[in-house]
Amino acid sequence: MKPSPTIRVLTLAGLVVVSIGILHIAHLVDQPDATLDEYRIETMRIVESHSPTPPVDAEWLDIDADTVIGAPIRRDNFNSSWLAIDVPAGDYDPQYLALYLRVAKANVAVYLGSRFVNSSGEMQRPLPFYLRPLYIRLPISANQSQPIETVYVRLAREGGYITPNEVFIGPADVLATAWRSERLYGLWLPAAVATLMLALATSLLVLYFASQRRFTYYGIYGVIIILWALHSIHTLVDRIPMHHWTWFTFSYLLLWWVILTPAFANRFFDLGMKTLERSVIGIGVLLTIPILVLLPKHDIGSLYTYFALVWVPFILLCLVIVLGQYAYASWRQWSFESVGLFFVCALGLVIGVRDYLFDWTTWVPGTTYYTKYASVVQIAYINVLIAKRYARSARDLVMLNRTLEGRVQEKARELEEGYEERRILERERTLSQERDRLMRDMHDGLGGQLIQALAMSEKSNADEDLRESLERALIDLRLIVDSIAPSNDDLTTLLASFRHRSKRVWEKSGARLHWDMGDLPTTSLSPEQSLNLLRILQESSTNALRHGHAGNIYVTTRNTEGHVRIEIRDDGSGFDPASAKAGFGLVNMRRRAEEAGMELAIDSGSAGTRITIDLPAFPDDVEDGAGIH
Repeated sequence: MKPSPTIRVLTLAGLVVVSIGILHIAHLVDQPDATLDEYRIETMRIVESHSPTPPVDAEWLDIDADTVIGAPIRRDNFNSSWLAIDVPAGDYDPQYLALYLRVAKANVAVYLGSRFVNSSGEMQRPLPFYLRPLYIRLPISANQSQPIETVYVRLAREGGYITPNEVFIGPADVLATAWRSERLYGLWLPAAVATLMLALATSLLVLYFASQRRFTYYGIYGVIIILWALHSIHTLVDRIPMHHWTWFTFSYLLLWWVILTPAFANRFFDLGMKTLERSVIGIGVLLTIPILVLLPKHDIGSLYTYFALVWVPFILLCLVIVLGQYAYASWRQWSFESVGLFFVCALGLVIGVRDYLFDWTTWVPGTTYYTKYASVVQIAYINVLIAKRYARSARDLVMLNRTLEGRVQEKARELEEGYEERRILERERTLSQERDRLMRDMHDGLGGQLIQALAMSEKSNADEDLRESLERALIDLRLIVDSIAPSNDDLTTLLASFRHRSKRVWEKSGARLHWDMGDLPTTSLSPEQSLNLLRILQESSTNALRHGHAGNIYVTTRNTEGHVRIEIRDDGSGFDPASAKAGFGLVNMRRRAEEAGMELAIDSGSAGTRITIDLPAFPDDVEDGAGIH
C-alpha cells in the first residue's frame, strides 16, 4: 500500500535531515588522533628559499601551524619554503624519532642540521605532489658530539600555497602506527574500491553491448563508474607527468560523472525527461569549453576562479537535479529503489556542499574530503539495485525461454502432426489412384471379357455348369473390385455391396435371405481387410447353398462393447468341421480372419451351420495395422 502524500513528503524531508545528521557525525569522527596531540608541532620557523640545503643564515620567520605560506601560482618557477622545527623535549629516546606529515601537498626533503636524511622525491620538475601521508625516520648518529635539536624540512611544489598544519615529530613506533593506519584508509582502501569499480564498469559495458544497447542505463552507469574511479585514484599518483595544475584540471573534468548522473536517473526510472537530460549534458559541454581554452595558456589564476565560481557550483546543481529526479520517481512510484536512491543522493549533495566549502574556504572544519566515501555508498547502492534488476531480468529470461521452448515444442508437434496427416493423405491419394486404375483395368479387361463370355453362353444354351462358373467368376471379380473401391471402406457400405452382388445367386438357388443389420460404428477398412471379410462371407454363403442345401440364410450384425459381430446362420444339413472335405475351406477362412485381425467361430450340426465373425471396433485394439483403421 502506498503511503499518503503527507507521509511521502515527511519521509523525504526526514531523509535530508538524516543526511545532515550523518555529516555532523562525520565531523565528530574526523578529528586528529588524540594520541598524536603531544607530538604535533605548533610553532616553527619558515623562510622562502630555493636553496638545495638548509639556509641556516637566512632570515627566518616565526609562524604557527595554521599559517598559510607560499607565493602566487606561476608557470616559470615553483614555490619552495624551508621549515625549521626544534625537536620537542620528551622522555623518549632521541635516537628513535620520526617525522610524520599527514598531508604534505608538496615534495619533501628532510635534513638534520646540514646532513641530508631522506626525501619523498627528487627536486626535479614536474615535482611530485603528495596528497597522502609521509613518514621519515630521523636517525641520530652515535658519534655526534652534540645532539641535533633542529629538523629542517623543505616543502616544494609547482605553485600555490603551503599549509604545514599537520606536522608531527615523535617516537618512531607511535608515528609509524598512525602512518600505516592513514595509508590503509586513505590509500589502499580507496585504491581497492576504485579497482573493483573499474572491473564492475567493464562488466556493465559488456552487458550493455551484449544486450544490443537496449538497456542504455547499463552503458551510462559504466561510463559514470569509470570517470568516478579515475577521479578517485588521481590523488594516488606521486610523480605526475605534467604541471600539477594541469593534472588537477583533468581531475575536475572527471567530475563529468556527476553531469551524466541525471541521464542515468532518467533512463533507470524511465522518467521521460529527455529534454532535461540533453540540457544538462549540453550545458556541461559548454562549460567544459572554457577549461580547455584556458588550460593550454596555463592561466592558472583564471582556472582557479572558474572552478570555484562556475564549474563546481554547476556540479552541485547537477546533484540537486538528480535529487529532484529521485524525489519525482519516489512520488510517482514509491519503492525501495527510488526512496533509497533519494537518500544516498541527498547524502551526496550535503557532503558535496561541505567539500566545496572545505576546499575553497576556511569555514568548514575537518581533515579530508568526504565525497570519496559518500560516493562509494551511492555507487555501491546503485550497484545493488542494478544487480537486482539484472537477476530479475535473468530470471524473467529463463522463464521466457522455458515458455518459448514449450511453444516451440508444441509447434514442432503440430508441424509433425501436420506432416503426418499430409503423408497419410498423400498415401491415400496414391492408393486411391491405384485402386481406380485397377478397377478400370479389371472392368474394361477381365470383367468385360467375363460378361461377354457369360452372354455368349446364355445365347448358345451352353452347359449349365459353364454358365454357373462364369457367373461365379464374375461375382468373384466384382468382390475384388468392391474390396478396393474407396466408397466401400466403410463396413456398412461393404456389407450392402456384398448383399447386392450375391442377391442373384441366392435367388437362383431358391434360398431366402434374411438380412438384419444393427447400428454399426463408422469404421474404415483397408482393402486387404475388406477382401478377406468378403471372402469369408462368400465362402460361408457358398457352403450353405452348395453343400448344406439351405432354404434360409440369416445374416445379422451387432455392435457390442469392444467389437462388431457378424453372424451367418443357415438351416441346411450342416457338416462335420473335422472332415477332410470341409477342412481346406475352413483353413482358408481362419487364415483370412487372422490376416484381417478378426476372430472366427464355426458351429455346424444337423440343424444347420453358424459362423460368427468378431471385428474389433477400435483401431487401438489391433496391432501391426491389422483390424479396422
